[in-house]
Amino acid sequence: MSHLRLTQRAIAPFGLRPNRAVVHLLAEVQGETIACSATALAGDVAAIEHVVTVENYRRQGVGAAMTVASLECARDLGRV
Repeated sequence: MSHLRLTQRAIAPFGLRPNRAVVHLLAEVQGETIACSATALAGDVAAIEHVVTVENYRRQGVGAAMTVASLECARDLGRV
């Protein structure tokens, strides 16, 4: 949870307010985090950002899967 607080503090100066949110997703393999993404939500808009994959797992569709998961998250929350 400390990472989430740091992220919120980092983007607060750029307009994050109570009616907005950022959802962070992690992909894990055997307890090891191999990828992450952030989805910024405001009104009916979603921005998928910071899709990052550990080097050993690149070129295997992990980043694409994270992008799809982020989009599905935004849809589930009624933003897209």
